[in-house]
Amino acid sequence: MGAVRLGRVHLHWCRECNLPLAERGVCAVCGSEGTPLPITPPGDVRPAFPADVESVRRVFDGHFGKGCGQALIAEGRVVLLNKAPSVDRMIEIVSDGVVLGSVRHDPGEGDKAILRPAGGRRIEKAATRSYVIADDGAVPSILKGSSLLAPGVIDCDINIKKGDEVIVLTRERKAISVGIARMSGAEMRKNGHGAAAKNRASVDETTPVPLEKANDWARAVEANRKVICARAAQAANFIKRRAESDGLLVSFSGGKDSLAVLLLALDAGLRPPMLFVDTGIEMPETVAYVSEIAAKYELDLIIESAGEVFWHGVEHFGPPAKDFRWCCKTCKLAPIAKVIGARYPEGVTVFVGQRRYESEPRARHGSLWENPWVPGQRAASPIQDWTALHVWLYIFMKGAPYNVWYERGMDRIGCFPCPAADIADIGLMRAHHEGQRRWDTFLAKYAELHGLPKDWLDKGLWRWLAPPEELSHANAASENAQGSSSIQSPSQSSVPKQRQVSPGSLGRAGRFMNIIGGPRDEGGFKTSGGASLSPDGKLFGEQARIVFVKAEHCLGCGLCVARCPQGALFISDGMVDLDESKCSHCGICISPCPVVDFEPRMK
Repeated sequence: MGAVRLGRVHLHWCRECNLPLAERGVCAVCGSEGTPLPITPPGDVRPAFPADVESVRRVFDGHFGKGCGQALIAEGRVVLLNKAPSVDRMIEIVSDGVVLGSVRHDPGEGDKAILRPAGGRRIEKAATRSYVIADDGAVPSILKGSSLLAPGVIDCDINIKKGDEVIVLTRERKAISVGIARMSGAEMRKNGHGAAAKNRASVDETTPVPLEKANDWARAVEANRKVICARAAQAANFIKRRAESDGLLVSFSGGKDSLAVLLLALDAGLRPPMLFVDTGIEMPETVAYVSEIAAKYELDLIIESAGEVFWHGVEHFGPPAKDFRWCCKTCKLAPIAKVIGARYPEGVTVFVGQRRYESEPRARHGSLWENPWVPGQRAASPIQDWTALHVWLYIFMKGAPYNVWYERGMDRIGCFPCPAADIADIGLMRAHHEGQRRWDTFLAKYAELHGLPKDWLDKGLWRWLAPPEELSHANAASENAQGSSSIQSPSQSSVPKQRQVSPGSLGRAGRFMNIIGGPRDEGGFKTSGGASLSPDGKLFGEQARIVFVKAEHCLGCGLCVARCPQGALFISDGMVDLDESKCSHCGICISPCPVVDFEPRMK
């Protein structure tokens, strides 16, 4: 995948102290100027917690031999992980002033260890697997970038498979390149013809040497204290200015970014109410953590629950996807809209932990925006330009407790069925959270119902409507297995042009036609737009179609209830209903609406 540039890549390194610097400048510990450390954009580096380090070590031990993980990441070091663009999770391992390598998850195959030249230097003596020994005569050309040819192989791991990551060594076991096997170990040992190992990068005099000085996160905080304090002061002033004019509410999800925003509001001398949306698909530890934080800082906590809306939604829409996020509307935005409508009828500024380095849409938002799905919300992010490293250093500096899921190796905190989760996170949730079983069961039944192949589950293809090109073969198999079913893309105003409805639904539909101001007559329910709902159940006209779909397929999320200025809508028996005596026919409640704006995933 190509580079994703969402902002400046800030990471520098103090080579005197062997500590990361969150941005350009001098180390606050020793006064040395930081050195830029090239990493893959967007450069949203985060700390590696002990579980992360052990996970990386296991992957490298499994690929290059026992002890390679320990050789790669020394004890007593600050380690960073940089999430790089990939079809699933790919993390660069940054420590001791260099990028040592990466771990990439390939759906259906598992985690793969990828060496960088500096990492090759670290494990050259420890590697007992996936190694290739080059003849002395081949070394000069390899150091110049050439691949190792089969006649130049004097020894190798016989278990190497074509396509494996390999390290190429001299007779003295000095690393000279890292790359990919172009033939199996058995073929290499035959000394035949062709390339044995493609040279991705040579290990030569230009390869950066990993530093060897021990350090820890307490010293990293001190090295960055001036930078973090300056950022925090700027963000706190941003919050204070907005709060003075609009009032404030902090949206608290239980993740690191919303924690940082809450702490910044406290730094500004404010006592903000916390809003937590319980989507009904949260991890129990997250729900408990939210209450813990509210109690610790003695803040008012507003909890709005979406109840079973998600589970009603998947029965109608099918599984959410990265490119089919109906769930955010029904389970997050709708509860927020309810709270704002009930408690802040004049609107309120909601401070959120959004950052540009998370995604392209978030990078485009800026620090202030409004969401058409949430009337009355003026969203503001005081940490829009912070990287994850800025956030974590600030949290460490404040000594604030954070969600236990980070210590378990979770990259991001969210709902357990979230399609944005990668396979590694899904595996963690499956190991630690009973609720994941309910989701796995639903996906299995959905796949069986629609004739989807095993790969759709095993490779996590449910996370896309249109899987990336890297998964195109699995996607083609998925489409072939669907028979008459077809994957649908989310679309605006996606109601069928003509629809036959059951006569039993007409009473409810008739009431809802009041929304668009339609008097009833003997020929049907006529509206001001000329649309009609006929007694035999046929719908004609765009507005009538939309209103009927809202009435018949309502999930009970409450978005339209929050939008109604007359209070004419209410939830009854899990669906929206209408008090006709209060309706002013303004039509404000018609859209946006999840069941109108998103088609079911499969037809």
